[in-house]
Order: sequence, then C-alpha cells, then structure tokens
Amino acid sequence: MIIFYIFLTALFFGGLFYYLINYSLLPYSQDYNLDIQNLTIVSFIFIIFIALIFTTFHLIIDKLFFRRFYEKPKVFLAIRRGVLLGFVFAGLAWLRIFDFWQWHIVTLIVLLGILFELLFINIGRGKRRKDNDEEKDRTDNV
Repeated sequence: MIIFYIFLTALFFGGLFYYLINYSLLPYSQDYNLDIQNLTIVSFIFIIFIALIFTTFHLIIDKLFFRRFYEKPKVFLAIRRGVLLGFVFAGLAWLRIFDFWQWHIVTLIVLLGILFELLFINIGRGKRRKDNDEEKDRTDNV
C-alpha cells in the first residue's frame, strides 16, 4: 500500500514540476539574467520528483524479486537511494544550465553519487557487525 501512496505523491510532484517549468516560474528574468530563486525552487521539486519515482520502482523490484512473500520491502533504503539519485540528476541539470557540461565533471558527479552510496552501505554493515559482535559477547557471557 505504501508503494501506491509514494507513486501518487510522485505523480503530484511530477505535475507540479511540469506546471512550474512550463507556466509559472521562468528561469530567466526580463533582462535575461538567471533567477536563482526560481531555479532553486524548481530544483528541489525536481529532486523530490526523481526521488519518489525511483523509490516507487525500487520498492516494486525489491518486493517482487528480492523479498519473500511475507517480508516488506526496505523503504528507508529505497528513499535514501532515490534522494541520492535525485541529487545526482539535479547536479547534472545544474551543470547543463550553467554550461559546465564536460565529460570529466559529469563523471565526477556520477562517481560522487556512487561513492556516497558505497559509504552508506559500509556504515550500515559496520553497525550490523558491531551489533552482532555485542550480541555474541552477551551470549558467551551467559
């Protein structure tokens, strides 16, 4: 059921993003200067939209292929990866807007996203390993 709610929220933010881009917020002012406030608003809506879409697909794939029937998909993991992907896509869009689109900068942004995900994975493994060691020590002392 949570997948359905996340998908509906993603549709709302997708519609809001489409409306803001096409009808409401213009990225440039009348004298053709970039309006940073409008760009920031649209960027945050874009990050939320990408995060929710990716979270929806991540939860569906996790439930169908990686979890047993009675297990729930990992929502926090899907949201974390979706937000990270949203920041990577927003960073790529900002590179395109500010005309810094070069292969080494694009590669750096993508690698930064991958490295952050690997960092979060290793932090989670370290916490689980520490918890397992503490539980093992408690059972040995009994």
